[in-house]
Amino acid sequence: GESPLGQTAIWSTEPPSDEVVDRMSPEEANFNDFMLFAYDASAMSQDLWGDSPSTELLLLTFHPNSTFSSTPFDPADYALRSPFPTVHLLRGSDVVNAEELCAKRNETTENIAIANEARLRGMGYNELKELLNTLYARAKGVGSSGSF
Repeated sequence: GESPLGQTAIWSTEPPSDEVVDRMSPEEANFNDFMLFAYDASAMSQDLWGDSPSTELLLLTFHPNSTFSSTPFDPADYALRSPFPTVHLLRGSDVVNAEELCAKRNETTENIAIANEARLRGMGYNELKELLNTLYARAKGVGSSGSF
């Protein structure tokens, strides 16, 4: 059966311990390796461009096994999922522009995330899982037999 990996919670502060890594399934190890890469890339980005909104470069990670919710099988987790491990580069200046635009409407960028989570929960976990599996299969060029 499927189980949510929950590694994102570990990664919110630091990489998991060697003991935790040794007990990982292959899927969890793949996710861990991806997050190690993203962790190092983020640190290099900070070293190169700093954390000033005008120069900052944010690295957003998306992975087939990403999860941030403490609720098992939460459809909102699909906000961070993609058919393949992906790093999205976001300029700090674009974040500032989005925050300013939201402020003009008496909103925050958090409203976007809340609306996205509500929409995903409205779709349901199984529908989103099937959609991601379909995207994966199409990207791999293999009918619809691919699965996460």
